[in-house]
Amino acid sequence: ADQFALSKPLVSLIALGALLFYPAADIVVGLSAVIIVMRFRGSALAYPWIGLFSFSIADMLYAILEFSGFYA
Repeated sequence: ADQFALSKPLVSLIALGALLFYPAADIVVGLSAVIIVMRFRGSALAYPWIGLFSFSIADMLYAILEFSGFYA
């Protein structure tokens, strides 16, 4: 018997934590990017933050599709 293996409930708890953390972090990053874009409106400094916002939306959609089983 492998006495150092993690128990299944602990592994599922860690997986659930990661599953909930990534979309929440994407929302925080996306909203932060929107706030920064609004601060730098009309400036060249706004464009990289628009890219970060787009990345956070794409990452959130990937997480949702992966969770729902539609992403193969």
